[in-house]
Amino acid sequence: AIKTNFINSEIPYNSKMKSNDKEKNEISKRALDFIKGNETLLLDAGTTNFALAKRLRNFKKLTIVTTDLKIAVELSENTDNQIIILGGKIQNKVMATVGQYVTEFLSNFRVDLSFIGTSAIDREYNLTTPTIDKVFIKRSMINNSKISFLLSDSSKFGKRSLNKICNISEFDYFITDDKWDKRQIKELKEIARELVVVK
Repeated sequence: AIKTNFINSEIPYNSKMKSNDKEKNEISKRALDFIKGNETLLLDAGTTNFALAKRLRNFKKLTIVTTDLKIAVELSENTDNQIIILGGKIQNKVMATVGQYVTEFLSNFRVDLSFIGTSAIDREYNLTTPTIDKVFIKRSMINNSKISFLLSDSSKFGKRSLNKICNISEFDYFITDDKWDKRQIKELKEIARELVVVK
């Protein structure tokens, strides 16, 4: 049986940067295949999306909306694309904006593609978070995009927090690594609308 680890607080950004670096890079590289240019993108906060942001330097005519301070700085320094940071309360050490203003701001957008991350996927393949504000933010990101992507490596599986965001089945695509076991891959193929596994 898989032991479920309960996460009761956010993991600091610098700690997350050091874990599963190879998998995050491969996942972000695969996500790039779905971006054509001349589009509006929504990048959720997190280190997998930061890896994706670093790969967007050569794209033109993108409008990129994000809640991640590091992503906003990375993109504003290294691209000519339009960058929109969603203003709100800053989560210290997590480097993300949260709160009611972020959710209200998001409700005014309709983007082409959203890329969402997570810190925890439970055994029923639900995304959960220790921060209740992020429930509403991530749901709004999914609902206000034409196509939604979940970007997550397999290390997030078997972890759970108090607040449920949604199920993996609510995303159009789930891009992940190949470290899941055969039973989990079989279940994911049944649950996910479109499963993309990178080596």
